[in-house]
Order: sequence, then C-alpha cells, then structure tokens
Amino acid sequence: PTAPLIAATGDDCSVRLYNIATNETVPFTSFTSGGTCMCWGPENLLTLIVGFSDGVIRVLHCTETGPVLRAVAKPHTVSVNALAFCSSRNLLATTSNDSTIFLFELKNDQLIPLSFLRISSSCSSMLFTPNGSRLIIFETDGTVSFINIDPENDSIKSTGATFEKEFPIMTICK
Repeated sequence: PTAPLIAATGDDCSVRLYNIATNETVPFTSFTSGGTCMCWGPENLLTLIVGFSDGVIRVLHCTETGPVLRAVAKPHTVSVNALAFCSSRNLLATTSNDSTIFLFELKNDQLIPLSFLRISSSCSSMLFTPNGSRLIIFETDGTVSFINIDPENDSIKSTGATFEKEFPIMTICK
C-alpha cells in the first residue's frame, strides 16, 4: 500500500488496521465470519482483499476512518485458504479447501469473475510470477505446480456457462 498500514484479521470476525507512522489503531470493521487470509490489491491504492471462513471474499478500501466495503463475492463453498494478487494484470486468485481456484479481475475495486479450475487437493499458498503469466500453487498434499494463465497463449476468461476452465498445469514437485 501507499500508506504506512498494517492489516490483521482473524476468528473474531474483524478486519483491523494499524497506522505505523502515527502509532494509532484505525477503527475496525466486523463481519459475520472469521477472516482467514488477506492480501493488498493494486500498489497505488489502499485496497485490501480478505478471505473468510464461509467462502466469501471482500474487497475493502482503507481510509483513516476504517475499512470501507467495496465488493463481495462467494466463490467457495468452504473456508478461503489463500489469496494472490498480480498488480501488473489486476488479477486476483482465490483458493479454498474445496480444491478450486477462482480468477477475478479487480477493476475499480470491483470483482469481475473470469474463470475457475479444479485442483487435486486443497491449496495452502499461492503466488503469481512477476509478469502474471503463471500462478504457483502449493497444495496441502505437498504438490507444487505452475498454472499457465498467459493470455497470449490461452484466454483466461471462460466462455462456458459455468466459468469452469482447464488450464495447462505443470507439476514440479510431488
């Protein structure tokens, strides 16, 4: 973020911000389920994306008076495990214990669903390569894979009725 903020979430259903420049806590926001993961959005904005235990993701804009809700989606059926944001392409990836990964475009603090894919087990962590052409996933069974989401080789937006799409996956460790 462009401001000196630290963010936290947890089982208490809150999203809290702390301003490290002023040593002050920013007023917090509470939701109906516990927070499980978070990531910062576009570098030039104060956008925080938070995953929750009920499968919901929320996009928050951070202000001096606290987080302001900008968008909500429920892509997953169970707890969100990890989020990854690619600032060069404004892509958000979400994953859950339901063994799915959803891809969204984040545009003007709104979530635009692009596609989803199924993976062999739940994912504990993930990150985009710097240019955003691949998503590296770390599954709970020890598998590490690269998912090719390069738009020059394959459109990431599903053209089907369900948003489900198959992507080239290369497993590098199992």
